[in-house]
Amino acid sequence: MKKLICGIITLSIIGFAGSVFAAKNYATSNSGSNAQQRQGQAQTTTSTSAVENSGNSAVMFKDSFNGSKPIRYLPVSPEVNYQGLAPSMFSRPQPDKGENFIPAKTLIDLMNAWAVSEISDEDIDADEIIMDITTVGKPNPEAFDANDDTIKFELNGTPQAKAVKDAGSKPIAIGTIKCTEDDINTAELFMTLVKKAKALGATNIILLSEGVKIELESSGWGLGFSYNYASVNSDLYGQGSVGAGGTGISGGSASYKKMPYLTFAFMQ
Repeated sequence: MKKLICGIITLSIIGFAGSVFAAKNYATSNSGSNAQQRQGQAQTTTSTSAVENSGNSAVMFKDSFNGSKPIRYLPVSPEVNYQGLAPSMFSRPQPDKGENFIPAKTLIDLMNAWAVSEISDEDIDADEIIMDITTVGKPNPEAFDANDDTIKFELNGTPQAKAVKDAGSKPIAIGTIKCTEDDINTAELFMTLVKKAKALGATNIILLSEGVKIELESSGWGLGFSYNYASVNSDLYGQGSVGAGGTGISGGSASYKKMPYLTFAFMQ
Protein backbone atom coordinates (compact mmCIF):
# COMPACT_ATOMS: atom_id res chain seq x y z
CA MET A 1 0.00 0.00 0.00
CA LYS A 2 2.81 2.36 0.86
CA LYS A 3 4.43 1.67 -2.53
CA LEU A 4 1.19 2.57 -4.33
CA ILE A 5 0.86 5.86 -2.48
CA CYS A 6 4.50 6.74 -3.25
CA GLY A 7 3.97 6.01 -6.94
CA ILE A 8 0.91 8.26 -7.10
CA ILE A 9 2.79 11.12 -5.39
CA THR A 10 5.74 10.73 -7.79
CA LEU A 11 3.50 10.87 -10.89
CA SER A 12 1.74 13.97 -9.52
CA ILE A 13 5.05 15.79 -9.01
CA ILE A 14 6.23 14.90 -12.56
CA GLY A 15 2.92 16.07 -14.10
CA PHE A 16 3.00 19.41 -12.25
CA ALA A 17 6.61 20.08 -13.29
CA GLY A 18 5.76 19.31 -16.94
CA SER A 19 2.83 21.76 -16.88
CA VAL A 20 5.01 24.54 -15.47
CA PHE A 21 7.73 23.92 -18.11
CA ALA A 22 5.17 23.91 -20.96
CA ALA A 23 3.58 27.16 -19.78
CA LYS A 24 7.00 28.85 -19.52
CA ASN A 25 8.01 27.59 -22.97
CA TYR A 26 4.73 28.87 -24.48
CA ALA A 27 5.23 32.29 -22.91
CA THR A 28 8.78 32.50 -24.25
CA SER A 29 7.72 31.39 -27.73
CA ASN A 30 4.77 33.77 -27.78
CA SER A 31 6.97 36.67 -26.63
CA GLY A 32 9.53 35.97 -29.37
CA SER A 33 6.80 35.74 -32.00
CA ASN A 34 5.33 39.04 -30.90
CA ALA A 35 8.79 40.66 -30.99
CA GLN A 36 9.39 39.36 -34.50
CA GLN A 37 5.96 40.59 -35.58
CA ARG A 38 6.61 44.05 -34.14
CA GLN A 39 10.03 44.17 -35.84
CA GLY A 40 8.48 43.16 -39.17
CA GLN A 41 5.84 45.86 -38.82
CA ALA A 42 8.50 48.46 -38.01
CA GLN A 43 10.57 47.44 -41.03
CA THR A 44 7.49 47.51 -43.26
CA THR A 45 6.59 50.95 -41.99
CA THR A 46 10.13 52.21 -42.53
CA SER A 47 10.32 50.82 -46.07
CA THR A 48 6.91 52.23 -46.96
CA SER A 49 7.76 55.72 -45.75
CA ALA A 50 11.10 55.61 -47.55
CA VAL A 51 9.49 55.30 -50.97
CA GLU A 52 6.96 58.09 -50.59
CA ASN A 53 7.00 60.47 -53.57
CA SER A 54 6.77 64.05 -52.37
CA GLY A 55 7.33 66.13 -55.50
CA ASN A 56 8.14 64.50 -58.82
CA SER A 57 5.31 62.36 -60.15
CA ALA A 58 7.57 60.93 -62.86
CA VAL A 59 10.15 59.62 -60.38
CA MET A 60 10.42 55.85 -60.11
CA PHE A 61 12.15 54.12 -57.20
CA LYS A 62 14.38 51.10 -57.69
CA ASP A 63 14.82 48.39 -55.05
CA SER A 64 18.53 48.19 -54.24
CA PHE A 65 18.13 45.18 -51.91
CA ASN A 66 21.57 43.67 -51.36
CA GLY A 67 20.61 40.66 -49.28
CA SER A 68 20.18 42.33 -45.91
CA LYS A 69 17.59 44.63 -44.46
CA PRO A 70 16.62 47.43 -44.42
CA ILE A 71 15.91 47.74 -48.15
CA ARG A 72 17.06 51.06 -49.65
CA TYR A 73 15.11 52.65 -52.50
CA LEU A 74 16.84 54.99 -54.95
CA PRO A 75 15.30 57.40 -57.51
CA VAL A 76 16.28 56.34 -61.03
CA SER A 77 14.31 58.67 -63.31
CA PRO A 78 16.24 61.23 -65.41
CA GLU A 79 13.31 63.61 -65.03
CA VAL A 80 14.11 64.60 -61.45
CA ASN A 81 14.26 68.40 -61.62
CA TYR A 82 16.13 70.60 -59.17
CA GLN A 83 14.88 74.16 -59.04
CA GLY A 84 17.35 76.93 -59.84
CA LEU A 85 19.73 74.85 -61.94
CA ALA A 86 20.34 75.59 -65.64
CA PRO A 87 21.36 72.97 -68.21
CA SER A 88 25.06 72.15 -68.09
CA MET A 89 25.90 73.87 -71.38
CA PHE A 90 24.67 77.18 -69.92
CA SER A 91 26.04 76.84 -66.38
CA ARG A 92 29.33 74.94 -66.38
CA PRO A 93 32.44 76.89 -65.31
CA GLN A 94 34.58 77.94 -68.24
CA PRO A 95 37.67 80.06 -68.90
CA ASP A 96 37.27 83.77 -69.50
CA LYS A 97 35.30 84.34 -72.73
CA GLY A 98 36.15 87.98 -73.13
CA GLU A 99 34.47 91.28 -72.31
CA ASN A 100 31.83 90.99 -75.07
CA PHE A 101 30.45 87.63 -73.95
CA ILE A 102 27.26 87.88 -71.88
CA PRO A 103 25.77 84.59 -70.62
CA ALA A 104 22.45 83.80 -72.30
CA LYS A 105 20.85 83.02 -68.94
CA THR A 106 21.74 86.51 -67.71
CA LEU A 107 20.09 88.18 -70.71
CA ILE A 108 16.98 86.01 -70.37
CA ASP A 109 16.69 86.88 -66.67
CA LEU A 110 17.06 90.60 -67.47
CA MET A 111 14.65 90.66 -70.41
CA ASN A 112 11.42 88.69 -70.07
CA ALA A 113 10.52 89.38 -73.70
CA TRP A 114 12.17 91.28 -76.54
CA ALA A 115 10.01 93.64 -78.58
CA VAL A 116 10.98 94.09 -82.22
CA SER A 117 9.61 97.67 -82.27
CA GLU A 118 12.00 98.69 -79.48
CA ILE A 119 15.16 97.48 -81.24
CA SER A 120 17.19 100.13 -83.02
CA ASP A 121 19.07 99.17 -86.16
CA GLU A 122 21.79 101.62 -85.14
CA ASP A 123 22.68 99.32 -82.22
CA ILE A 124 23.36 96.37 -84.54
CA ASP A 125 26.52 96.08 -86.64
CA ALA A 126 24.86 93.96 -89.30
CA ASP A 127 27.98 93.84 -91.47
CA GLU A 128 29.87 92.01 -88.73
CA ILE A 129 27.16 89.45 -87.88
CA ILE A 130 26.67 86.21 -89.82
CA MET A 131 23.57 84.02 -89.50
CA ASP A 132 23.30 80.53 -90.96
CA ILE A 133 19.71 79.21 -90.93
CA THR A 134 18.31 75.85 -92.01
CA THR A 135 14.54 75.68 -92.53
CA VAL A 136 13.05 72.58 -90.91
CA GLY A 137 9.32 73.39 -91.02
CA LYS A 138 6.70 75.64 -92.59
CA PRO A 139 5.26 78.52 -90.55
CA ASN A 140 1.54 78.41 -89.88
CA PRO A 141 -0.04 81.76 -90.86
CA GLU A 142 -2.88 81.19 -88.39
CA ALA A 143 -0.42 80.99 -85.49
CA PHE A 144 1.15 84.34 -86.37
CA ASP A 145 -0.15 87.39 -84.48
CA ALA A 146 0.85 90.53 -86.40
CA ASN A 147 -0.07 92.74 -83.42
CA ASP A 148 2.32 90.97 -81.05
CA ASP A 149 5.91 91.89 -81.83
CA THR A 150 7.51 90.25 -78.78
CA ILE A 151 9.76 87.22 -78.88
CA LYS A 152 10.75 85.15 -75.85
CA PHE A 153 13.98 83.21 -75.35
CA GLU A 154 14.27 79.91 -73.48
CA LEU A 155 17.26 77.71 -72.68
CA ASN A 156 17.04 74.21 -74.09
CA GLY A 157 16.51 71.65 -71.32
CA THR A 158 14.70 73.97 -68.91
CA PRO A 159 11.05 73.60 -67.81
CA GLN A 160 10.24 76.80 -69.76
CA ALA A 161 11.51 75.29 -73.02
CA LYS A 162 9.63 72.06 -72.29
CA ALA A 163 6.43 74.06 -71.72
CA VAL A 164 6.82 75.71 -75.14
CA LYS A 165 7.17 72.32 -76.82
CA ASP A 166 4.34 70.78 -74.78
CA ALA A 167 2.07 73.62 -75.92
CA GLY A 168 2.45 72.37 -79.49
CA SER A 169 5.15 74.74 -80.71
CA LYS A 170 7.36 73.20 -83.41
CA PRO A 171 10.75 74.33 -84.78
CA ILE A 172 10.53 76.07 -88.14
CA ALA A 173 14.24 76.89 -88.43
CA ILE A 174 17.52 75.92 -86.73
CA GLY A 175 20.74 77.82 -87.09
CA THR A 176 23.86 79.53 -85.85
CA ILE A 177 24.60 83.20 -85.37
CA LYS A 178 28.14 84.50 -84.95
CA CYS A 179 30.27 87.58 -85.54
CA THR A 180 33.43 88.32 -87.47
CA GLU A 181 34.86 90.93 -85.11
CA ASP A 182 35.36 91.00 -81.36
CA ASP A 183 33.45 94.25 -80.82
CA ILE A 184 30.04 92.49 -81.00
CA ASN A 185 28.43 91.50 -77.71
CA THR A 186 25.86 88.79 -77.07
CA ALA A 187 23.01 91.29 -76.72
CA GLU A 188 23.47 92.31 -80.37
CA LEU A 189 23.14 88.66 -81.36
CA PHE A 190 19.90 88.46 -79.36
CA MET A 191 18.48 91.55 -81.09
CA THR A 192 19.42 90.21 -84.53
CA LEU A 193 17.71 86.90 -83.73
CA VAL A 194 14.55 88.67 -82.57
CA LYS A 195 14.22 90.61 -85.82
CA LYS A 196 14.83 87.52 -87.94
CA ALA A 197 12.48 85.34 -85.89
CA LYS A 198 9.67 87.86 -86.25
CA ALA A 199 10.24 88.06 -90.01
CA LEU A 200 9.90 84.26 -90.27
CA GLY A 201 6.76 84.10 -88.11
CA ALA A 202 8.33 82.54 -85.01
CA THR A 203 6.95 83.18 -81.53
CA ASN A 204 9.78 81.78 -79.38
CA ILE A 205 13.50 81.13 -79.67
CA ILE A 206 15.05 78.17 -77.87
CA LEU A 207 18.81 78.54 -77.42
CA LEU A 208 20.62 75.25 -77.96
CA SER A 209 24.17 76.26 -76.99
CA GLU A 210 26.49 79.23 -76.62
CA GLY A 211 30.20 79.86 -76.77
CA VAL A 212 33.06 81.96 -78.06
CA LYS A 213 35.05 81.54 -81.24
CA ILE A 214 38.71 82.31 -80.60
CA GLU A 215 41.01 83.54 -83.34
CA LEU A 216 44.62 84.56 -83.11
CA GLU A 217 45.49 87.80 -84.89
CA SER A 218 48.87 89.36 -85.52
CA SER A 219 50.09 92.30 -87.58
CA GLY A 220 53.23 94.29 -88.28
CA TRP A 221 54.11 97.61 -89.87
CA GLY A 222 57.15 99.65 -90.77
CA LEU A 223 58.25 103.02 -92.10
CA GLY A 224 61.40 103.84 -94.10
CA PHE A 225 64.07 101.24 -94.71
CA SER A 226 62.53 98.46 -92.66
CA TYR A 227 61.00 95.04 -92.92
CA ASN A 228 58.24 93.32 -90.97
CA TYR A 229 56.53 89.94 -90.81
CA ALA A 230 53.63 88.27 -89.07
CA SER A 231 52.75 84.62 -88.47
CA VAL A 232 49.75 82.88 -86.96
CA ASN A 233 49.39 79.36 -85.54
CA SER A 234 45.95 77.97 -86.38
CA ASP A 235 45.90 75.83 -83.24
CA LEU A 236 43.34 77.06 -80.68
CA TYR A 237 46.02 77.38 -78.01
CA GLY A 238 48.84 78.21 -80.44
CA GLN A 239 50.94 81.35 -80.47
CA GLY A 240 51.16 84.17 -82.96
CA SER A 241 54.25 86.20 -83.61
CA VAL A 242 55.06 89.46 -85.31
CA GLY A 243 58.32 91.20 -85.95
CA ALA A 244 59.63 94.34 -87.51
CA GLY A 245 63.05 95.87 -87.87
CA GLY A 246 65.43 97.87 -89.96
CA THR A 247 66.21 101.54 -90.38
CA GLY A 248 63.34 103.86 -89.56
CA ILE A 249 60.19 103.17 -87.56
CA SER A 250 58.64 99.72 -87.19
CA GLY A 251 56.18 97.95 -84.88
CA GLY A 252 54.01 94.88 -84.43
CA SER A 253 51.18 93.43 -82.33
CA ALA A 254 49.44 90.11 -81.65
CA SER A 255 46.23 89.27 -79.79
CA TYR A 256 43.35 86.81 -79.41
CA LYS A 257 39.93 87.71 -80.78
CA LYS A 258 37.04 86.28 -78.75
CA MET A 259 33.75 86.41 -80.66
CA PRO A 260 30.51 85.10 -79.08
CA TYR A 261 28.13 82.81 -80.97
CA LEU A 262 24.76 81.12 -80.36
CA THR A 263 22.96 78.12 -81.81
CA PHE A 264 19.17 78.35 -81.78
CA ALA A 265 15.79 77.05 -82.93
CA PHE A 266 12.94 79.30 -84.07
CA MET A 267 9.65 77.94 -82.68
CA GLN A 268 6.05 78.47 -83.74
